[in-house]
Amino acid sequence: MSGNSGDNYDLIGSIPGSPGTLPNSPGFEIEDKGALLSRIRNFYDDGVGAWEENRRMHSEDLNFIYNAEAMGQWDPVVLQNRRGKPCYTFNRCLQPVNMVVADMRQTRPAGKVRPASDGASEAISDIFAGLCRSIEQCSRADQIYKEQFKFAVAGGFGAWRIMPTYMQDDGEGAFDQVLRVINISNPQTVVWDPQCADACAGDANRCIVAERISDEIYESLYPNGDMVSLNVSRDSYGWYTDKEVRIAEYFERVPREKWIAKMTDGTVREYDADLKATEAHLEEHGLTFEKSGVTRIATNKKTGKLLIRKTTKWQIMWVKIDGSSVLEGPYYYDWKRIPVIRCPGRYINIEGRKKFQSLIRHSKDAQRSYNSRASDMIERSALLPKAPYLVTEAMIKGYEPEWNQANVASRPYLPYNVDKNAPDGMPFRTQPLDLPQGAMALAQMSIQDIQATIGYFDPALGNSEDMNRVSGKALVQHTKRSDLGSFEFIDGFSSALQLTWEMMVDMIPSTMDSERVERIIGHDGIEKMVDINKEDPSTGDIMNDLSKGTYDVEVTIGPSFQSARQEALDTLISFAEAMPQSAPAIGDLIAKNIDSPDAQEMANRLRIPLIQQGIIQPTEKEKAAGVGAQKNQQQQMQEQEQQLNMQLLQGKTTKMTADAAIAQSRAQTSPTEQQKIQFETAGKHLANIKLANEIGSDAKQAQTDAQSAQLDLAAKHVNHLQDATHAAREHSQDMVQDHQQHTAGVLKDRAASQEKLSMEREEHAHEMRLERERFEHEKALNHDRHNMEMDLAREKHALDLKNAKELASAKASAARKPKSATTA
Repeated sequence: MSGNSGDNYDLIGSIPGSPGTLPNSPGFEIEDKGALLSRIRNFYDDGVGAWEENRRMHSEDLNFIYNAEAMGQWDPVVLQNRRGKPCYTFNRCLQPVNMVVADMRQTRPAGKVRPASDGASEAISDIFAGLCRSIEQCSRADQIYKEQFKFAVAGGFGAWRIMPTYMQDDGEGAFDQVLRVINISNPQTVVWDPQCADACAGDANRCIVAERISDEIYESLYPNGDMVSLNVSRDSYGWYTDKEVRIAEYFERVPREKWIAKMTDGTVREYDADLKATEAHLEEHGLTFEKSGVTRIATNKKTGKLLIRKTTKWQIMWVKIDGSSVLEGPYYYDWKRIPVIRCPGRYINIEGRKKFQSLIRHSKDAQRSYNSRASDMIERSALLPKAPYLVTEAMIKGYEPEWNQANVASRPYLPYNVDKNAPDGMPFRTQPLDLPQGAMALAQMSIQDIQATIGYFDPALGNSEDMNRVSGKALVQHTKRSDLGSFEFIDGFSSALQLTWEMMVDMIPSTMDSERVERIIGHDGIEKMVDINKEDPSTGDIMNDLSKGTYDVEVTIGPSFQSARQEALDTLISFAEAMPQSAPAIGDLIAKNIDSPDAQEMANRLRIPLIQQGIIQPTEKEKAAGVGAQKNQQQQMQEQEQQLNMQLLQGKTTKMTADAAIAQSRAQTSPTEQQKIQFETAGKHLANIKLANEIGSDAKQAQTDAQSAQLDLAAKHVNHLQDATHAAREHSQDMVQDHQQHTAGVLKDRAASQEKLSMEREEHAHEMRLERERFEHEKALNHDRHNMEMDLAREKHALDLKNAKELASAKASAARKPKSATTA
């Protein structure tokens, strides 16, 4: 690929495209290539005229920022008036531009493709997104985006484009087309449709992209060409154009009229000669959809007419020209838009005039004012040491060489003659020139004007004097406030990226239309190979057919994947610390986000027990590998042992519960219930005696049975009394034990509360004591500092008085000395 606008990319082979006839639709009648050249020249004149202001300001802004050493920040009239004086440049506009560009470089655009029709699917949308990322990676699109975003911030607009090419010149892949994002190194060589209203030129109907190639390359590519350059302004090295030829690529959306038919299976096909012949054959043999199930042209059930109509299909026409002839084309592509994307800066439409402005467009006057004021102050400060001496001829008579070098050489003393006719009789120096306060104030106002017009202030630029005295949150708020002033550029870049992805999704089906294996890249950067447009041998259907369905695109600008992964890792670790019981369930996610070469392997190993426990579902690859399908013998034995332990624990728990219930029941049995049990037992024994008498038992036997029953009754009564006594004793012991435990718990809680309250009181008292000590310490420091300042002020005042007295004494003694005296 060429590093410029991409014309030289055709050196790798032929340009993919479908040649065709010139358009002949109403409004698009082009008779021959001469008429096509005339149409292109007329569009160029109109486009350059409508775009000239933006191109001129684009060039002026770029020179203002990046060509400051060539006096790009000085007004020519002011520069002429300051001839011979210092004219310095202090480029305060460059740093805000660099900061906005750096903010963009720290982000990573994240594109997502979503299904938008019945024929679309999530799987195909993921393939589209992966192909778009792969195209960007192979094109080094991140570098292209950064360069063109810098043009948008510093000049007002940038540009790149998308074009098809062949994967290889020869061998495998020589017939497979691919898409590439191509840089346009000089955005001013692009001429867009003056009628397009989209800031990113997504609705442009025509476009020209110019390019320079050397004479040797031109002759090798177009031996029959005339080597006549196309006249494009603002695209010249200035010293090399005589060895180059300027050519251009012309894009135009042209209509193609055709007939279409709706088939009985719901599809829409072009009503061409092949379909007409097929219909005639089926009609001749009496084959219909209702009887034979063959696909035919559908009919209107009410009118019986075939569903056929005339329609207009838009295509993109591509032509390459020089100044006098058509070099290649025209080629036609089934695309919805012209694949030339404009990255806008600040965009505004003023009464039909479309303006693209840079970040510093309104700061140039303030920058020029600052340069002028700062240069003037430097000039004045250079004159400060040159304040002249006021002397008489008699004072320096005989000492002229020493006085002539007074402002050049560093001398410990200057001899002079006392002139009685002059005031004080000795030389004295005039007061040095002071920097004008008005000029300094104007320079400071210029700095504030630069910041106000750009939207970046000192805290965001790192120049604030009170940065060390404010909190980090305050600095973050300052930075966010400055970011709001430049968000329009980031938003325009996001719109340009979304248009780029929409164009790629539109161009991929017609470009990658063959059966092949393509690499796709996921949102997490993981690459994999997929089959596209492959026929299923069992059903005959096309798998991963990219031509079916409609898809939407969403692009967001956010942190890079590396930063997002680090943030996700921090969030997962914090969540695991807050909820320790959830840590085993998210162990694979934590391992996956660790910045380590073995992170994926750790995640895969941690997924195995989660899959076996049914917490997560295995992927297709894990299913094929048998992960979670079978468990080894050791795991089965461990699980069986755990189950037996659980059953044993449950049995012990049930027995303890039953014993407690029986004991409680016995303890709660009242004397009335005991008497009832006795009476029921006695009644049963009497019934047995009566039954024995009835069946003919003798009286002796009856008496014996009665005695036996009374003995049994007495024994059971004793047993009941013993059980009741034992249960009552156990119940009393349990009540006493529960009361003791409850009392101990209450006392323990009360002691803990009192201890906690005591600790809190001690901590509060300690904090208050520290606060008082800190206050007293600061008070003592301030008092000492104040005393020191007062002492220094008194010493300075005494020293000033002493110096004044000594100076007065020296002047008086000098006046009394003879004329030949000297001074050090």
